[in-house]
Amino acid sequence: MSPVINKSIDVSVILALPVLYSLASGKPYAEALGASMAGGLLGMLIYLSINKIPAVKRYGIEQSALRKYAIGCVLFAVIGIPSFVTQANEGRQQEEIKSAIGAGIGKARGACEAANYMKKQYCPGFVIQKEIEIACSTNFSEYIPASIKGEVDRIFSSEKFRGEVRMIQGNTDEGFNIGKSKAIPLNELCRQYEMFVSDTYEKSLAEIASNSAKLK
Repeated sequence: MSPVINKSIDVSVILALPVLYSLASGKPYAEALGASMAGGLLGMLIYLSINKIPAVKRYGIEQSALRKYAIGCVLFAVIGIPSFVTQANEGRQQEEIKSAIGAGIGKARGACEAANYMKKQYCPGFVIQKEIEIACSTNFSEYIPASIKGEVDRIFSSEKFRGEVRMIQGNTDEGFNIGKSKAIPLNELCRQYEMFVSDTYEKSLAEIASNSAKLK
């Protein structure tokens, strides 16, 4: 076989293996290419060590450096692809856990905002627990991993979140207006909302704690 064909085969193997990495893991080709090429160097060292065995030494001497590297990529792929897939899966799981923590924090903070607005506008006698006041004022720093605290702080200072607060306030207004139209006493409406806020807050904290324990 001509040197040109041999080189084309080697290059094709080197470039095709990352496709397998990418398809198996769901990660971008560029990232898969980097992993495969780096692993190929280790695989090449393994292959060179194998070539010291007398029975295969002659065959190894006749090969070009590119062919040895291509074989190294193939050798490393045997363990490299499963490892790459495992890392990708773990990464996705961690992102899903972060999203779940974020959802829990969002619901808990929503409960805080609803409680504050309800107390100010409709239920002045509603006593907000000190624990809830502290948690909301510190963006739940006591309950969330330090690794995502900065991200949580940015979310709560964003215009998007302020828009969500306005939506919570609007929904609270609508709920009380509907209650009044049905002649439900104000103290009963307040009681129902207080129970809803408290239940939402407690369940949200449980979600945050459960998912935070899974975060690495």
